[in-house]
Amino acid sequence: MWVWALGVVLAGCDATCTIVGCDCQVDEDCAGLGPGGRCVGGACGRWPDAGSARDAGRSDAGPTDAGGGADAGRRADAGRSDSGADAGPTGGRVGPAIRTTDAVGMVVEPELGCLGTRTAPVGGGIASYDVRVTALGHADAIPGATIQIWTGNNPNTTGGCPARCVAATSGAAGTVPVMTQAGSWVAYRALAQDVTVGGVGESIVTTTLTNLEAGQPLMLLTQTTVSILEASVGVPSSRQTVTLLGRATDCLGRPIENAYVRVFDGATEITGTDQAQELYFEGGLPRPGQPSTSAGGEWAVAGLPPLDSTRYRVETWGSRSDDAPAVRLGCELMFGLDDSVSASEIGPLRGDGPMACGGSTP
Repeated sequence: MWVWALGVVLAGCDATCTIVGCDCQVDEDCAGLGPGGRCVGGACGRWPDAGSARDAGRSDAGPTDAGGGADAGRRADAGRSDSGADAGPTGGRVGPAIRTTDAVGMVVEPELGCLGTRTAPVGGGIASYDVRVTALGHADAIPGATIQIWTGNNPNTTGGCPARCVAATSGAAGTVPVMTQAGSWVAYRALAQDVTVGGVGESIVTTTLTNLEAGQPLMLLTQTTVSILEASVGVPSSRQTVTLLGRATDCLGRPIENAYVRVFDGATEITGTDQAQELYFEGGLPRPGQPSTSAGGEWAVAGLPPLDSTRYRVETWGSRSDDAPAVRLGCELMFGLDDSVSASEIGPLRGDGPMACGGSTP
């Protein structure tokens, strides 16, 4: 299970602040971010002008820039008209090589021997868990949160809780009871609701978490955190949008550096358009303009339009060497409910993955 230390949510801010997401009350509090520093939704963000980066046509030369630099040409032939599960031989980028860190801190090549053959974990006997409910950027558990539990790891696209779903409310200790096969994947969904986190009232946005190993803690997202992510890439907080979050990992579960993410709605790529803004992280903090994952492997895509009854196909890509074209590393389906967040770790391609990704699962 991946856990972000998004300390930016709890950070203070003054005129010398150089971190996107610091607390603020007025635009002047964000002056340390330089031109474009604005206070949006109580958090500092960089905006290219008085409007949003979206309205400015992404003129900030961020991840969608087709000019020079490491990201050169990535979008020129990124395959937006991709017609099937295979997104093509390359992602339009050459290098830098993906890498990871081993148990003793050495930088090594990611282990990708399971690419295309990996499968979801097979659960053992039935086990009971008290699963802790938290919010990204907060240390305290959340009591009184209503959680949908999908032990089949298969949430629906409507937000309802039918027979294959169990709804539970976290108790005073901030945990929900879950009974499922030990070691299996479980999915969870929390619909939008008001909760108390560390004695402070917060609004949880609809959050869908998939591919979590049984017993792992849940990490929901507050409206404050989502506003920070949106502001850092210029997405107007007033829009009903979808935010996707994840981490790129290798066969050993280690985070992959220098990977990037591509999002598709059916046959059409959304990343690289004004409907989606990519965001990568360094040390748990959002770094606008960074073109690929850092050592933690974390990524986000904000500003996506909601989907009625389908899911986004989300792929991770990277180059095996500095002079090699990028190849597809992983692929999963993620949810696009109105005004929501969907989060999942994306490991190497699975043989039993979604059919839309080339796997065997409908």
